[in-house]
Amino acid sequence: MEFYNKVEQATVKLNYDYYKENGDITRSKDTQGVIVQNGYILTAAHCLDLNQLKDAYQGDYYHIYIKNQYESNKCRAIPMVVEQMRDIAVLGRPDKDDITNEHKHFDVFINEVEPLSINTDFKLVNNQPVHCFTHTGEWIKGKILFPDNEDMGFLLVEFEKKFKGGTSGGPIVNDSGELMAVVSGGNYDNMHNPYICRCLPQWILEKILKED
Repeated sequence: MEFYNKVEQATVKLNYDYYKENGDITRSKDTQGVIVQNGYILTAAHCLDLNQLKDAYQGDYYHIYIKNQYESNKCRAIPMVVEQMRDIAVLGRPDKDDITNEHKHFDVFINEVEPLSINTDFKLVNNQPVHCFTHTGEWIKGKILFPDNEDMGFLLVEFEKKFKGGTSGGPIVNDSGELMAVVSGGNYDNMHNPYICRCLPQWILEKILKED
């Protein structure tokens, strides 16, 4: 597929760094995220350490560590929206800090990649083909069984083969290369995945889709 390379470039690896006042750091294993319009990164909420995010308070810093697929560039991002019930999160630019310049590193990282466009077509059909880019660099094809639980914003997707954990937060795109959902499940071939244009809060979706 001609859009595969673009999707691969926009897919990032992430884990989190949680800095406490005593300097301790806790870090997760790698998962995935996707760069979309206007400097945002989408991932699955369970890719974040929700317990430590909940316990964060003034004086703590919760940063997610972002790397490109080739691990040749990296930066940090911060959580903007975390929707646990729908298993989706939005990451964004760190606050301006003239000492660490993390916000500048983020801008450079984001601007090196062409972002993926989010599919906003609500007219889904059974057996609509989709494609998933896994954390191992493999493409797996699938199909939408039906627009499952539309009020909650989930899609039920059947993939041709199972894939292991680590792909969570990665892209599920249609035949046009538009981002439809991020991977939510793990060792399953039939998975409920958050359908982006239905499950994100309207205010952040508008920011992502805003045209200059």
